[in-house]
Amino acid sequence: MVPSILRTIDLKSIKHFFQTAIKAFIKSRQEKKKVQDHNFSDAEDLMNLLRTTKEQWSNSILNYEHMTEEEMIDYYSYQIKAQEIRFKYLLKKAKEQGVKAKIFKGL
Repeated sequence: MVPSILRTIDLKSIKHFFQTAIKAFIKSRQEKKKVQDHNFSDAEDLMNLLRTTKEQWSNSILNYEHMTEEEMIDYYSYQIKAQEIRFKYLLKKAKEQGVKAKIFKGL
């Protein structure tokens, strides 16, 4: 039989180990995401992101216009705003890098 003090210490160290591992994992994912979001090595990749974001933004607007349930209306209104912010961010990055392309139609 293991004394209760040893079980407590053991559980505390196990808990500490998992908390540390989870924090390290979250931190590495956040750093990786920052690198992915802010490094556009290829102008073509950036333009593809812009096109995809524009399509998602347009789809969110279309879906919003056809929704009747209040929860889905809220969902698509948030989606519209999120896609708009992402599109403006990517457009700013394209301008900073001097990327030029044909002007998008619509929106």
